[in-house]
Amino acid sequence: FTSTGGLDHSFASGGVATVLAGGSGQSAAFALAVQQDGKIVIAGNGPGRAGSPHIALARLDPHGHADHGFGTRGVTVADGSQDLGRGGTAAGVALQPGGKIVVAGSVRPNLQNANAVVARFNSRGSLDRSFGSGGSFVVPARVRGGGAAVFQALAVAPDGGIAAAGSATSDGATAAYALAVRLSGNGRPVGSFGGGIVTLAACRCTVLPSPVPGGN
Repeated sequence: FTSTGGLDHSFASGGVATVLAGGSGQSAAFALAVQQDGKIVIAGNGPGRAGSPHIALARLDPHGHADHGFGTRGVTVADGSQDLGRGGTAAGVALQPGGKIVVAGSVRPNLQNANAVVARFNSRGSLDRSFGSGGSFVVPARVRGGGAAVFQALAVAPDGGIAAAGSATSDGATAAYALAVRLSGNGRPVGSFGGGIVTLAACRCTVLPSPVPGGN
């Protein structure tokens, strides 16, 4: 859009860029970051070889066209990569100094309960296997009893350090715990931050007797 809120028809095709993240299934975008050179990084999911969603990235040039120097014709689908396989989606994306791309979201190994995941990609779209364990840092669903764990927000500090936040649930429970992690720039948990992973229960309030006799 223009600075006054109108559709910028000089961008992409009539102001709209459409990206299919590979395969014949549906794609979705949930997060966006703009590089210093004006290129646009989009994160979400796209169909993997088995048809289920996988974490996916796309990059556009400043004019809204696919950046063919990124991934395959501008798109990377983490299809079968370390902890990034079936049932995956990225809900957040951020850029580290030097141009590496960090995403946060969730994956469902074997389409079971969701694990929260942070992963890093090189500036040309390949998974950076020097990050975390083989390219990703995972908080398993069992962190609060086996229900699910997901990241929904992500931030990168000026020194490259990473914070991700989301929620976790106990197996069979609907109540969620807040989930937060703090990682070094290379995907290792920062021990001074609750051992690297913190979960907080929803408020458990005690109803006190009314100070007014007969009150509720």
